[in-house]
Amino acid sequence: MTAPATFPRLARLRHAREFRRVRDARLRKGRGPLLVSGVPNGLGRCRLGLSIGRRFGGAVDRNGCKRLVREAFRLARSELDALSPSLDLVVAVRPPTRPPTRPATRSHTRPHPGEYRALLIEAAAAIRREIGRRTRRSAAQESHSGAGP
Repeated sequence: MTAPATFPRLARLRHAREFRRVRDARLRKGRGPLLVSGVPNGLGRCRLGLSIGRRFGGAVDRNGCKRLVREAFRLARSELDALSPSLDLVVAVRPPTRPPTRPATRSHTRPHPGEYRALLIEAAAAIRREIGRRTRRSAAQESHSGAGP
């Protein structure tokens, strides 16, 4: 059975300390316009936090972007929760490049939630691989330092 495509409180990062913990881990992967930071949470489910700055655009643009990323997370939740370790993810979205001044040449369009979903899954997988590398590296360093002269 798949997880429902909702965005309950348990799936959100809500406090500044939770965002700070993810940011302090310094584990960030970029995929397309998304910058995804992550850290293992030990909860058995992934949680999402959003950080969309004013550089992205006006309030309407920022809120629309947040809706798209939340929808992508809802669509990807069952796949993200199935992988181990579960992660706390903070997603920042790079601002779009400035469109040309002539309306006929503007080509910037909002991506479909399916595109964000694929990028989010790809970034989470890259973060999990990096966590594995860091864990193996620290275990190897501990085994070498314990050998002595």
